Amino acid sequence: MDIKKDIIGIVGGMGSYATLNIFKRILDSFEAEKEWDRPRIIIDNNCTLPSRSRALLYHEKYEEVVNGLMESISLLMKAGANIIILGSNTGHLFLDEILKRLPEAKKYLVDFIKLLSQDIKKENIKRVLLLGTEATLDFNIYKECLQNVEIVVPNDEMVKRINYFIEIVKQNRINQRDISNFKKLLLNFDEKNIIFGCTELPVLYELIKEKIDKNIYDPINSFIKFLK
Repeated sequence: MDIKKDIIGIVGGMGSYATLNIFKRILDSFEAEKEWDRPRIIIDNNCTLPSRSRALLYHEKYEEVVNGLMESISLLMKAGANIIILGSNTGHLFLDEILKRLPEAKKYLVDFIKLLSQDIKKENIKRVLLLGTEATLDFNIYKECLQNVEIVVPNDEMVKRINYFIEIVKQNRINQRDISNFKKLLLNFDEKNIIFGCTELPVLYELIKEKIDKNIYDPINSFIKFLK
């Protein structure tokens, strides 16, 4: 990206602490002797949106979610953002509908699901474990982009545990026991390659990453590489 010209827009609030983590990681990725060596970033922390998962799984307040995401994208475009991401994996399940209704956003929106899939393909990986929300797993958002890769999803009991970790990040109530249990969860999986299909999971991972002998694939890392 051109630091002087490009403006990053983040549709945030899904949830707020995941958005904060994305913002910090983008900043950290730019070595800067002066403040103006970092990119300009505009965030719409739209945390009033109804549940994206429930909208997809039960069609609950679906139109409200789509309209809210479109409003955020339009707001960022009007503010001058020309590189825009949805700060949520589950949110990407609405992308096709958004672009159908807001086609002018196509040249600005960056699909980080596709970016991560490209990175995985380059490494010739044949099997990955996908962790994420119930909707992300049920709709298998990565399947279309990783057609020649076996995508493993956790069983129902594991999904409940993962949802617990997602929720404690959203609510900002992480304690030491939770950090230890999250570490155990990751280490107990047989799969070596793991996709973080939820932007809450990296918040916990950053607290334990030095102790995890797994290949973690995070779409935000792929987006940061795209920016470089």
